[in-house]
Amino acid sequence: MNRLAKESVSHMEMAQGDTLFLPEQHATCMYFVAFGRLEYVRALESGEIKEFVDKGEDWLAEPSLWTENWYHVGEAKAYTDCEVLLIDPQAFENILNVVRPVASIVAQYCRLFMVWLESLEEQEGMLTDVIQGDQVSDTIRSFLPM
Repeated sequence: MNRLAKESVSHMEMAQGDTLFLPEQHATCMYFVAFGRLEYVRALESGEIKEFVDKGEDWLAEPSLWTENWYHVGEAKAYTDCEVLLIDPQAFENILNVVRPVASIVAQYCRLFMVWLESLEEQEGMLTDVIQGDQVSDTIRSFLPM
């Protein structure tokens, strides 16, 4: 775990209004809010959906860990001054290649996560960069072996 934190996690400070990513931009990492608040906006045919990404319960762009072909669906920007933690997918993969028992658990999680993500893609307006932990934690937890 210590190696994972040292080698795959970095941080970025953002001022209010700074853009983290834009729609259709290739995703290069997964994000967590360490402090502050991000605003996420995605456009639908029926209008815009806005949501906030807060410390401790939400995260963004998890698919970037599991596929090289994730492109952001919406725009994320700093709603307040904030610090964001970034997980580098390549560094994450390199560590998993060394820790085989964990890699098999993560591979199972990844498969189930991507099936779930594909099911969201089929539902209008459900595909998003944001994982609202308070809303889908039971679903996410079900991807892990008990």
